[in-house]
Amino acid sequence: MKLRSGLLFPVIILVVLSAKSQQSNSKSQFKIVGYYSLQSAMTDTLSKVPFDKLTHINLWFLLKEDKRILFINNLVAVVLQYNLDGIDIDLEGGDIDANYEIFVIDLAKALRSKNKMITAAIAVYYKDVLSDKALAQYDFVNVMSYDRTGSWRPDKPGPHSTYANAEEDLEYFGTVRSIPKEKMVLGVPFYGYGFGPELTSTAISMNYGQILTEFPEAEFADEFKMPSGKILYYNGITTIKQKTALAKEKASGIMIWQLKGDTPGEHSLLRAINEVASGKN
Repeated sequence: MKLRSGLLFPVIILVVLSAKSQQSNSKSQFKIVGYYSLQSAMTDTLSKVPFDKLTHINLWFLLKEDKRILFINNLVAVVLQYNLDGIDIDLEGGDIDANYEIFVIDLAKALRSKNKMITAAIAVYYKDVLSDKALAQYDFVNVMSYDRTGSWRPDKPGPHSTYANAEEDLEYFGTVRSIPKEKMVLGVPFYGYGFGPELTSTAISMNYGQILTEFPEAEFADEFKMPSGKILYYNGITTIKQKTALAKEKASGIMIWQLKGDTPGEHSLLRAINEVASGKN
């Protein structure tokens, strides 16, 4: 997940297992992890959100704290208060500093003492600051295989999340960093970026649902030329299905950033993921 503003806070995500996951939480189960904002969960009509198609629901929000032990105690208290299943850590860029490893170790120890989970969102961009000791603490990791470029880089147009990128990321964390496949979940984007027509033009971001609303014929493509001359790069149904098949082979699930980017009905990306995960397609 990218946060690009003057206020970069550490991002901690509470992990809530859905009823589907509670019924069968074995290591062999194919995970379908969806990020959903805590604010949306408090205000949306949740009966319309397809939580039944997920195994894990990650509620995300911003926190700001510089006192590690107090911070950890407060996080564990929230998990216990709301009977959550654990915490997912999404720290990126400069937020992964010298305190990261000890923070993860201490948090993992505190959570496991309460029989709770600890997971993380990680990416190859930060591979040099993710220590093996820190990575070993997680029950599983969500590999963010997206944002190779984006709206913050209008001079670097092109796809930000290809199938080849997914292969490379799983190969790196699985082979080079020796993370077992049952502890890896492949992250996929429910959004895209539009560039051009000039390198100096402002780039844009659109979620998948917005793309289909504006361009209903774009569901099976990965790029689409807009009337303005901009080219949108995203993951359509075909690529999402291919990535889900890859995740079944090389990992143990799919992670979605984020659920509200989807579209309802037959062209839903979450539906496409479920079809492949269940062996229907």
